[in-house]
Amino acid sequence: MPLLITILLCISLFGCAEKAITSPDITPRTLADFPPRPDGIRFQVDKVTSEIRMISYPEGRFGHAHVVGGHIINGEIVLPEDHHQVWLELEIDVEAMVVDQQSWREDERMKSHPGQQAVHGTKENLMSQAVLDVKNHPLIMIRVDNVIGPHWQNDALALITLVGTTRQVLVPVAVFEEENRLTVIGRAEIHQSDFGITPFSALGGIMRVDDKVLIRFRIQANAE
Repeated sequence: MPLLITILLCISLFGCAEKAITSPDITPRTLADFPPRPDGIRFQVDKVTSEIRMISYPEGRFGHAHVVGGHIINGEIVLPEDHHQVWLELEIDVEAMVVDQQSWREDERMKSHPGQQAVHGTKENLMSQAVLDVKNHPLIMIRVDNVIGPHWQNDALALITLVGTTRQVLVPVAVFEEENRLTVIGRAEIHQSDFGITPFSALGGIMRVDDKVLIRFRIQANAE
């Protein structure tokens, strides 16, 4: 089993929305193409030590940056003999997202300190039908069953389902295997509009949120 392979997390949710250079033989895939769990070493995600943070910034001079996330990832990873066929299925609990924890904001060098009322308003908007629509879509799903590239730098072909919309995304993610534990560390970007979400805007567009969302994550999983 290679020490370094690349698979996706997520989350969101997620992946890199920029156009990626890849083989013309890679064809678009849908959820109907996702296979059942294969044979291989099975790892269960450790929710307590796994974490995801999603950062959004204002577009222009007005508005505020936000960090949301937490220990909200569940799922499973299977490592077969051929690392190109790694299989992963993750779910992110939308309602459990934490908004603007101060230590997270300090990590991102954000200078403002939103009060409790502002934090509550941000989460209320995030959970609303106009954004993540938590009542109808309580989970963000991330699925991987194929990676490309050499052992030392793979790219995962991920199917990300967010607010009912699924997109195939090519995402580089490093996974370190140590005895019976995997540690996944990555950074990616998505665009809200790719999933049918209109970025927040107020005051006739004077205050608006950038379409791009930065994602940082650390996933740890234990062999079953």
